[in-house]
Amino acid sequence: MAKMSSVGLEDLAFASNKFTLDLLGILREEEEKNIFYSPSSLSVALAMTYLGAKENTAQQLAKALNWDKIPAEELHSQMKLFLSSVQAANTDKTELAMANRHFLQKDFDIVQEFKTNTAKFYGAEMALVDYKNDPEGARQEVKKL
Repeated sequence: MAKMSSVGLEDLAFASNKFTLDLLGILREEEEKNIFYSPSSLSVALAMTYLGAKENTAQQLAKALNWDKIPAEELHSQMKLFLSSVQAANTDKTELAMANRHFLQKDFDIVQEFKTNTAKFYGAEMALVDYKNDPEGARQEVKKL
């Protein structure tokens, strides 16, 4: 019998909302203009980053994003469910699409587990670019997305 998850989308939504409000408070202190950003996109991008983080970095990310009470495996499973829910909500009249991709330095040694899990949980592709020797080419590649 499969173990039921103790973490649900409600827990993820609560953490995401808290992060969003914390971030808005910081951005409003620095800017006196209108502010627009996508909390969902930020959460997904940072969750993919968290997937590859270890030790102190992972702990700091979890704390900043209010994920410190959510086991990592459950967090990523719930993020996958969230992304599926977003896609399932599309209709003939409205569509919301999220594109997830990592742009990595082409000569970095990427851990296979990270590649596998970013595809598994986030449907994310990896693009290899050369930030060191061709930063403009790398910028153009990122800009295409």
